[in-house]
Amino acid sequence: MVVTVRSPESHILLATARQDLTAVGDLRRWVATSPDWDAVVAWALAHGTAGLLCRHLIEAAPDLLPDDLREAAGAYLRCESERNVGARAQLAAVLGALNAVGIEAIPFKGPVLAAQVYDDPASRGFADLDFLIDERNVGPTMATLAQLGYRSDVADLRQRHREKYHAYNGQDILFADQALPVEPHWALAPTTFDIRLDMPTIRRRAVTIAFAGSNIRCLSPEDTLLVAAVHGCKESWWRLIWLVDVAELLRRNQGLDWDYLDRQSAASGVGRMLRLSLALAARVLDAELPDRVRSAIVADRVCQRLARRIGDRLAPAYLDDAIPGGGSVFRLSAESLLARERFTDRFRYAFRTLTTARVQHFRMLDLPDWLEFAYPLFKVAHDYVALPAWLAGKAVMARVRAATTGTGADRGRAA
Repeated sequence: MVVTVRSPESHILLATARQDLTAVGDLRRWVATSPDWDAVVAWALAHGTAGLLCRHLIEAAPDLLPDDLREAAGAYLRCESERNVGARAQLAAVLGALNAVGIEAIPFKGPVLAAQVYDDPASRGFADLDFLIDERNVGPTMATLAQLGYRSDVADLRQRHREKYHAYNGQDILFADQALPVEPHWALAPTTFDIRLDMPTIRRRAVTIAFAGSNIRCLSPEDTLLVAAVHGCKESWWRLIWLVDVAELLRRNQGLDWDYLDRQSAASGVGRMLRLSLALAARVLDAELPDRVRSAIVADRVCQRLARRIGDRLAPAYLDDAIPGGGSVFRLSAESLLARERFTDRFRYAFRTLTTARVQHFRMLDLPDWLEFAYPLFKVAHDYVALPAWLAGKAVMARVRAATTGTGADRGRAA
């Protein structure tokens, strides 16, 4: 058995990455060691757990914190609380405008998730506002958002290319002055990621909750868990907060319909992704799992291997300068391949990722409609032939210039 010896900084990061602080005495002991607070704060901000860190430090060890850190933690929580109130009002306004023209939008993640599973919504930060719509309502939704002052980043594309962007991306992101970006989704991942969740069923199973002074429909707990699992895998689990969401969903919803989760995840090819998210929650955050889930994880050796690899990355023994960052969902990933059980799912994921032309390709080469079929060929030629050759040539020229500069300097010193 390998025992991991963690630094006080790593202990603090992991101990505070949850709502219920079960090891108050241990946290106080680690805080008393005068840890590198710059590292702890930087990692918590990168992982999205800064709100939880600040709340637990103020509640459990205010007398042990440096004065400036204690004041900064309180200011951060106040700022996040105000931001959350503003985001809830903004989301309610968007939902109301869409509802007024007959479009049902079902919000998920962001402030709705914070309201669903976090005792203090300020503990769960977010960068945008996501909601699900029926794919048939994409056009009317964009028109309504435009009337509210939101603009899409792909507004410069001609109509045909915007349609292709919407077809492969499954969402858009729109911006407005002094407001959070809004992201209407009609799929939960790009077609390149090849996730086949039953969206009509997910929308039909939505539940009603009180939110921002009114009642809204949001995803059921089971579907929220599925979305969290798929989102984490799509983003290669590089942020700890996504795992906190999974752990808190389990803690708040003891009566989850596991039969439905098994059926939906198996039919859509995300069974291993779901098991992986649950295995990580147990491994990194000590989440309690039902016996049937533990048995399924034990039977899935690939899932166990991925959980060890990703868990070590999410919970490093020491916090150094290598703060984690995310890759692109549009790049082929070995972890994403392994997170799929079926060969056909792996093949479609790989093929679509390698061949689907995207916005940058439309902007580089504006082909007429009758040549649209050539975009996959252009993408392959550009991304896997021309671009690597250009980067390799650039690297060679840089080495030549460095060698030439070094030779000239040596000659000058010799003279």
